[in-house]
Amino acid sequence: MKKFAWLLLQCAVPSLLLCQQEASQVFQSARPFLTALSVENLAVECQWYEDTFGFRTLKSLDLPGRSSVRVIELNRIALELVSTPGSLSRTSILPDSNDAARLQGFFKFAILVDNIDSVASYLHRRNVRFRGSPVADTSSGFRFFTVEDPEHNLIQIFQRTRP
Repeated sequence: MKKFAWLLLQCAVPSLLLCQQEASQVFQSARPFLTALSVENLAVECQWYEDTFGFRTLKSLDLPGRSSVRVIELNRIALELVSTPGSLSRTSILPDSNDAARLQGFFKFAILVDNIDSVASYLHRRNVRFRGSPVADTSSGFRFFTVEDPEHNLIQIFQRTRP
């Protein structure tokens, strides 16, 4: 049995390393492209992202009885806002939870900025809902804070604190 396990490891480990190496080569040019958010009120959410962050609408698509979609963009950050009749919000499923990570799947997206203090000040003046204060994470070299859109989707704002 020990010889079989040793033989299996001898075959499996190089194979795994080759898979990882191939994946890193195949996806060498990969970069963020689009994040989709399921929303209840497409018009309110779209307007909020445009007014608060300066996103602009790139595309609108209405599929009667199915979904309405708006693709908005800011500095090559694309958000696809999708409103589907009968969809459920996180707060309708977990009404007393302040922890978005309790549901599996994406629960936030992040934006990297050069001056986090000016962004925080601007968002405070716009009465954007904050989830705590800016935090410095010395181990990762970032400062960040989290805000909510009108439907409680989470957006984290990051700034590098070291090169």
